Amino acid sequence: MQRFETDLTDAQWTIIEPFIPQTRTKPRSIDMREVVNAILYVLKTGIQWRFLPKQFPFHYTSVNKYLRNFQALGVWDKMLQALVKKARRKAKRKTYPTMGIIDSQTVSHSNAGGIYGFDAHKKKRVSSGTSS
Repeated sequence: MQRFETDLTDAQWTIIEPFIPQTRTKPRSIDMREVVNAILYVLKTGIQWRFLPKQFPFHYTSVNKYLRNFQALGVWDKMLQALVKKARRKAKRKTYPTMGIIDSQTVSHSNAGGIYGFDAHKKKRVSSGTSS
């Protein structure tokens, strides 16, 4: 049963659960699916951690600790890479892209003034966007 729009479905949890690091000693007393649901809730709604709804069965500091640990271990990056591969295979595309396109825009001036440089490719004097 989903309480919030951001809660993971069973299918979504099945995909990401293998990326959640296991403990080395005793089993966790906290439900990791609920931790991920809480992280997603905070990130999607933009609330402050301390305003995490009471429906989550643990203190917000625990959730924040897991978020930071997952970031340090590269869990989110590994999860994203796996999901991108899966999406590309589903779309019948190669697992890794064979080409990339980079686009840029030159700012020709800044109302605030500031440091200027020169974009040699576009042969334009450009502002860095900072003021002095």
